[in-house]
Amino acid sequence: MSRFCTQCGTPNNDEARFCKQCGAALKSPERVAAQPAPQVGPEPAEVASPSLAAAQAEQEEAARQQAAQQEAARQLAEQQRAEQERAEQQRAEQERAQAQQRADEAARAAQAERDALAQQAAQEKLAAEAERAVQLTQSQAQAAAAAVAAQREHERRAAAARLEQEIRARAAHSPSAPEIAPHPSDGLDASQASPQPVKGSNAFLVGGIATGVIALLLIGGGGLWWSTQHRMPSTASAPLAADNAASVPTSPMTAATKAVSEPLTVAAPAASSAAAEAVTAQAAPAVAPSPQSEPQKAQPPVKLEGKGKPEIFAPVAAPAPRPHRPQPVAQPATPAPKSAPKPTPTQAPTPAEEPAAPTSAAPPRPPSRVEALRAALAACQQKGNFFTQQLCIQEQRWKYCGAPLSADPLWGKVPECPNSAQQTNNP
Repeated sequence: MSRFCTQCGTPNNDEARFCKQCGAALKSPERVAAQPAPQVGPEPAEVASPSLAAAQAEQEEAARQQAAQQEAARQLAEQQRAEQERAEQQRAEQERAQAQQRADEAARAAQAERDALAQQAAQEKLAAEAERAVQLTQSQAQAAAAAVAAQREHERRAAAARLEQEIRARAAHSPSAPEIAPHPSDGLDASQASPQPVKGSNAFLVGGIATGVIALLLIGGGGLWWSTQHRMPSTASAPLAADNAASVPTSPMTAATKAVSEPLTVAAPAASSAAAEAVTAQAAPAVAPSPQSEPQKAQPPVKLEGKGKPEIFAPVAAPAPRPHRPQPVAQPATPAPKSAPKPTPTQAPTPAEEPAAPTSAAPPRPPSRVEALRAALAACQQKGNFFTQQLCIQEQRWKYCGAPLSADPLWGKVPECPNSAQQTNNP
């Protein structure tokens, strides 16, 4: 059964020890059962005086105030607990927010670090690719330069090989010419071997068998040779004039005339005249025209006879960059022989002395021409490639060996000026 609080009159359970309304202590059921039953009759309060009723009212009022205070305290405690809970919730939310913020910041920092690493890796990759591209470009440029150099070297060697093959083929297919045995003194002594033109020699054409461009260069070389040959008479005119002047008073004809005019026997003038005629006939072809003579006209093409097909050689026409007065080509003159010994009135030549020919003390030809040719050929050997060397050699041979139709060519007389047969035998 329910029990009522003696302070506030609130019903409570039997097991409750305190009032649920005011919190006053309740009597246990055993104590309630042990108390004697109240007597039937008027209440003591009704019998008590009014002062007791007032005290009871005050007590009840105090109990109500105490209950109100307890309720207020309880509500205040609940409010405090609620505020604490809210504060704890706010603190927890703040902590969660801070933790989330820290996590976000850490994530952003990690992302930024990853981005930085990725950017650095990308930059390093780009730098490596650029370096590889530069190295590849350099290697390609070097390979291209090497290929160009190799191509040029191959073309140069091929051109040199073609030139050599063409020279050998032209020399092999050229008509052979009679080989002239070289003189023991390399053709320097004119008294022992008279100048003989080389027939059928086409050595001066060896330089024009490479290509069309080489033909143009050879034309220029021919012009250079022509101009050089025109300048030679000016240097040789002075010695030639001196030799002519020296040979005038001591000519054989004058000596013979003086011998005839003197009172001698008939045999002595006859022998002197015969010797003078022989010497004059021997020295006549070697007399060169004086520089004051008229310019030599162009010679017509001469048809030379040989073993093979006859060849026609025309004079090489020099390119005329500017008009100039042609000069005669100087021919190496043989020094005039000494006159026959003048017979004296008291001594007549014996018959044993008649067959002896007058000795001619001809000085040897100056070796400057051959030496200059050898020096020029040695300089040609220092050229860059085979083509340049061959072109230089042919130009120098044209310059110093002379034309095949000239009065004193060196073709076949010296090793530096081989003729066609020598070039065929020794390619």
